[in-house]
Amino acid sequence: MTKKIAVIIRRTPFYNIRNIEGLRMAIGATLRDDSVTVVFLDEGVRHAGQLHSDVVGAKDTSEEIEMLKIIAHRLVADEDAGKARNVELLSDIEPISHDMIVDLIADSDVVIPW
Repeated sequence: MTKKIAVIIRRTPFYNIRNIEGLRMAIGATLRDDSVTVVFLDEGVRHAGQLHSDVVGAKDTSEEIEMLKIIAHRLVADEDAGKARNVELLSDIEPISHDMIVDLIADSDVVIPW
């Protein structure tokens, strides 16, 4: 049975590896033909935009994000959080409202916060 999995990236990308590990785990979750959605919330929306990894001390996540796009899993970001932080989202990351995120999480079989 296919499960709906929501992986929530919500921490700042600055000087930590949590977010890249969350994205790698999301890729691993796709191996069982489950439906994976990565949700960028709060400070995590910074990873959904253009990130100058060398300047902020973060690991570059472009390969992980690209892989999730290639294998057709959904990437969404909290629209209000992005606007509040002046983040221009990458082209394949869908901005959605906070209410839609709540519904997405409630509809998921598994929720993994990072």
